[in-house]
This record gives sequence, C-alpha cells and structure tokens, in this order.
Amino acid sequence: DKYEEIYKTIQIYKQQIEHDKLNPNEFVVDSDSVLAIYGLKDEKNISFLSYNNQYKNIENDYIKCNNEHSKLYKETIVEIVNNPKFYFYFWNVKFVDLKLVKRYKKNHLNKEEKKAIRKILHKKDFKYSYCILKNELKRLRRNYTIKIQKKIKNMLKKLYIIK
Repeated sequence: DKYEEIYKTIQIYKQQIEHDKLNPNEFVVDSDSVLAIYGLKDEKNISFLSYNNQYKNIENDYIKCNNEHSKLYKETIVEIVNNPKFYFYFWNVKFVDLKLVKRYKKNHLNKEEKKAIRKILHKKDFKYSYCILKNELKRLRRNYTIKIQKKIKNMLKKLYIIK
C-alpha cells in the first residue's frame, strides 16, 4: 500500500505526542511528509514544526523536528502552527498547507525538491494524487466498517443473540 509507511510513522508520531502529554495543536507536520500524503513522494520519515520546547521528546530515527529550516518559510513557526490558513488536518494530524510546502521547497533548492515542485505544479498529477487520497480514505473507511461489523457479529454470536 502506497501510504502504509507514512501512515505507520504518523501513528507513532501521534502516540509520542499523546504519551508525553504534549499539546498536538502546537505541532504541524511539514515538508516531504506532506508530499507523501498527497502521493507525490515516497516517504516514511516525518518532519514537523513546533514552538513547544519539549519537541525533542518525540524525535527518533523517523521523526525529526524541522525548526532549524523554518526560515525557508516566509511565516514564523507560531504563525504556521496556529493560523488555520497555513495548515489542514488529515488522519487527525495537522499538516502544513501544500502551497507553503511548495514555497519551502523552492527555497530549499536541491535537485530532488525541484522534482517534487514540478509534480505539485503539474495539475494532472495533483488531481490524480487527490483522487488516490480520496479513494484511499474511502477504502480505509470501508475496511474499518467491515472489521467493526465482524466484531459486532462475533459478539452477538457469543451472546447467542444471532446464529
């Protein structure tokens, strides 16, 4: 599954924030992780921005704070994290808006990032990635619904309510 690796890392990221009793509203996932959920880049690592000084508690080999590169955004970390026009939610996680990531990538200027920008700019790829994302959400919802239905059915069988 194309989104499986990034999804797993996102789940670990969420668990770490919760485990350390940090406020998830003080964090926003940025850079290649945003491209990954749009299907524009294969990525299992997560970078994030935060103004919470305890962010080092959630860092590991796959999850890194990107504050040191935040100057590549025109906006401050506080603005990006707190202003809804600069982020969106997906999988109950805050992500930097794709337009900001595009500008960040332009400022970062390495060969791989330029390739990512071209993909963002290419409308067909963007629409295709959106469709993939939308279909993936439908598939996940359907799969979870089926799993829940099976669990309920098994419970009802154990209680002799149905055969």
